Amino acid sequence: MCGILGIITGPNGDSLDESRVLKMRDTMEDRGPDGAGFFRHSNITLAHRRLAIRDIAHGQQPWISQNGKYAFVYNGEIYNDDEIAKSLSENGIQLHTNCDTEVLAEAWALWGKKCIDKIRGMFAFAAIELSTGKAWLVRDRVGMKPLFYAAIDGDFIFASSVAAIRMHPRFTSQPNFAAISHYLQTLRITLGRDTVFQGISTLLPGEIVTFQYPDLNSDFYWVPPTQATTSNLGFEDAATQLGESLKHTVQQHLKSDVNVGMMMSGGVDSNTLATLVRQQSGNKMVGVCGGGIDNPPTNEAGSDFEFARSCASHLDFDYSEVRITSEQYLDSWQALVGKLESPLATPTDTIIFNIAKHLKKFCGVALGGEGADEAFCGYAIQHWSGNDFDRAQRTNELNETQQAEFRNGLNQQYGQDKFGSLAEHYLSSNGLIPWSAQKALFRPEYFSDDIPQNITSHYQQMFDSHGDIPTAEKYAGVLISVNLESLLRRLDTATMAASLEARVPFADHVVIENAVKLPHDYKIDLAPGEKSTWLNSLALSQRGSLRSKRILRSVASGLMPTALAQRPKMSFPTPLPRWLSSDWQPWIKDKLVSSDFAKTLFRPEALAEVANFPDGLSLWKWPLINTIIWGEQCFD
Repeated sequence: MCGILGIITGPNGDSLDESRVLKMRDTMEDRGPDGAGFFRHSNITLAHRRLAIRDIAHGQQPWISQNGKYAFVYNGEIYNDDEIAKSLSENGIQLHTNCDTEVLAEAWALWGKKCIDKIRGMFAFAAIELSTGKAWLVRDRVGMKPLFYAAIDGDFIFASSVAAIRMHPRFTSQPNFAAISHYLQTLRITLGRDTVFQGISTLLPGEIVTFQYPDLNSDFYWVPPTQATTSNLGFEDAATQLGESLKHTVQQHLKSDVNVGMMMSGGVDSNTLATLVRQQSGNKMVGVCGGGIDNPPTNEAGSDFEFARSCASHLDFDYSEVRITSEQYLDSWQALVGKLESPLATPTDTIIFNIAKHLKKFCGVALGGEGADEAFCGYAIQHWSGNDFDRAQRTNELNETQQAEFRNGLNQQYGQDKFGSLAEHYLSSNGLIPWSAQKALFRPEYFSDDIPQNITSHYQQMFDSHGDIPTAEKYAGVLISVNLESLLRRLDTATMAASLEARVPFADHVVIENAVKLPHDYKIDLAPGEKSTWLNSLALSQRGSLRSKRILRSVASGLMPTALAQRPKMSFPTPLPRWLSSDWQPWIKDKLVSSDFAKTLFRPEALAEVANFPDGLSLWKWPLINTIIWGEQCFD
């Protein structure tokens, strides 16, 4: 795992001084504390920070292909590199290391960008043709590894972090107000390719960007399947097939020349992964669960800690726990925003960061369960809510009493009972600070009606791209495209800030493809005894009638005790709402009413009102304070 940097200087420009490039590169030292490299050829400058995981004695970058034609900087892991190495050997190419960097370089030199189709792994890399300066930037299929780029006065620059790009001496930092508005609504720190900084873009999952001065083009080499297929396999046979596929995937993800550990949450995803790891490795493993210390302490029955501890005991793991106080969380929160130069995506980022720091004492790689919820419909309400939209368009199918109950449920869940589009419905069901509140919050020069219209249009285009398939399946597809990328970015940034590599077997693109192709009701359906099938998703969930991750739970039931296999979805525990309303209240109030950046971006009277919000609206303060911390660190 690494940090990469590249600058292609325009024909009329001068290359940056090496000392400046090294400073830009070393903003990513956390991503690569084990080594650093620099390479310059004509108008091409490449730099690299290395976290040594595979073939530790070799693999230093930038890397030049054997034929001298291409230079590479690469961040990631290729899990099937042995298969690709065999194909290279059959084509007369002799490899000199056991490093997947060399495999990638020689695969590109032999097959060009077609080699990407052969790769199974997580990656973000750049291939530069030295004779022409033509550059290809590639990001993995589901967005496990980040890659950003910008055009600055004729220079084309790319890096693993926005911090490296912002250190370019001619880059002027300006907030992207549409991306900030989108973050306040959704907690996602990118809007398509847009970041929270004007002029800095991100590659999207499965995207390849080609640059040859002055032209920049992009294309997608992979998109997830959009529709379930008619399966000839019954449910049990499909579960057996899934179990075998997961075993193979986990085995691939255990490749490492350093110790491998696990982030444990006690949920079915984590427990299944831990059991498969134990089976495939045959070894004990370090497992860590993390969370916040609530004071006074609450009853831990049913908590992540209880179930993670139980799973670790069942598997004989070397288990430990990371519990942080509100003060420790606050310090880590601000430090992490500073490291990332970005607001945090979720409150769990800080917990993962502290787990990663603890795990780093014992291992260099940690496995996590991200991806299972998106692949196997684990968000019961969100994955069923597409049915709410469909029902809202056909309420005439219900009798008068049912119509009244259904519309009342919609108003309770979404704050409205009519929706003009799928995107409007999706944003109302997955949003935090609504547009109406944002309009009152932002200063008028930074917020216009065009912002929500453009964001809604962006999401509607995603829904439309899925074609004529059931609405619930469209929702599942959008959650894979948007939610999964956000979670993987969160995991990458929080773990790399601790110089720990995170791997996510459930987000392997073959697992994702196979999951999407499964009949939708193999993943989520209604409990057979539910008679009021027309109720909204929240009501059905509260009645315990939505059966999420059915097929994964079936696999889990064959691997572990029922209590571990059937545990309802939770997350790393954090007493965030209480901390926002009590422990941090004086600090938060001071930030809201005294921050110069906050007063520049938002209306002071609106901030004063937010500072006195009741506990029920305390979560609104989370993205606002994140935005303020980010702004103070990057613009003040």
